[in-house]
Amino acid sequence: MKRTIASLKTLLPRLAIAAFTLVCLVAFTYVLLALARGDGWTDALQRTAQETPRYFQRLATGDLGLTEAGSLTRAPVAVWPTVQEALPKSLVLLGASLFFAVLIGVPLGMITARWQNGPGALLGMLLSLIGISIPSFFAIILLQRFVLRWQDITGDLLVPVGGFGWDSHIILPALVLAARPIAQIARVSALSLQDIQGKDFISMARTKGLSEPLIFVRHTLRNALIPILTTVGISLRFSLSSLPVVEIFFGWNGAGALL
Repeated sequence: MKRTIASLKTLLPRLAIAAFTLVCLVAFTYVLLALARGDGWTDALQRTAQETPRYFQRLATGDLGLTEAGSLTRAPVAVWPTVQEALPKSLVLLGASLFFAVLIGVPLGMITARWQNGPGALLGMLLSLIGISIPSFFAIILLQRFVLRWQDITGDLLVPVGGFGWDSHIILPALVLAARPIAQIARVSALSLQDIQGKDFISMARTKGLSEPLIFVRHTLRNALIPILTTVGISLRFSLSSLPVVEIFFGWNGAGALL
């Protein structure tokens, strides 16, 4: 009971701050929209005082209003069905990008940690810097030009360079979204593995005669999974920041393009 009360004391102030922030954000948006229409400050504040409560009343009933963004004819359509149609496309795309990020980033970090002073470590560091530094739109252009050039040379199209589809259409946009998470996961994986390899229990396992692959799987990788998995979740923000650009360039009609 005491734990529940303590948890509520911690949670309720945070919920109150979040609710207050949301109200301020909605009101600020209405003020800016009124000023953009040419209203004066007095009219803008009066309109905001009227529209903000109405917005939350509609929100409580599930009415998010109308939008032209999801309409093919530019006629206003309901927001919620439009979001319901676009959101799953973006979620699947983000999931595929995280899959590629883990599939490429963790082995890249392993190579960097295994050959700390060799060409593998240098290559891993170089790829990490490129992944973090290159803008999403430029990565899109490079990948699309590479695929089209490959088609010119061989006559075969590796993967589609645009459009929506639950098949190979998802590969290029997912790879672009995964670029920065790959770099982040590779760096954290390399640092975590290097740190654990110097621990006493790893030396103890070697003195017992365990093979290096067994030591790596049973001791090194298992202890490095926590920071790696934490980084996988945190790196999602990198994919979210690039989502609108990626969806627009590839014609992927998801939540990013809708925004």
